[in-house]
Amino acid sequence: MSSLNKYLWYIDFLHFKRYSRFITGLSYIRYTYGPVIKGFVYNEIATYPSDKFSGEEYETEDGAIKTSFKSRRNYDLSLLTQEELDTINTVINFLKDKSCRCISELSHQELAWQKTPMKELISYEYAKTLKLENS
Repeated sequence: MSSLNKYLWYIDFLHFKRYSRFITGLSYIRYTYGPVIKGFVYNEIATYPSDKFSGEEYETEDGAIKTSFKSRRNYDLSLLTQEELDTINTVINFLKDKSCRCISELSHQELAWQKTPMKELISYEYAKTLKLENS
């Protein structure tokens, strides 16, 4: 599973913790390697034609296929509030130097992942227990 799932999950849950609302409107389920977008729409997002980003698949040394997303830097940040930008930047700055495995392990330390049954929807009520901001 992609670390993009975890980035989006942390962004939404941290923003919910701070402001009682999420940014993306996505729902997440508990899965083997951490939270994933409900319905596995990650693939739809990743392959959605966009003038905002490009996705490039590559093979790692261990033979795994990964996708790297690159911004085309033509986004309109005025669509986001300052609070949303602050939340997004907090998550990016915290996770940016961490491997997919490390991010997955971090998500497993969250009560939201621990208390939610496998393949079940993760309640936003767990946002108040998020550890990311306290790390």
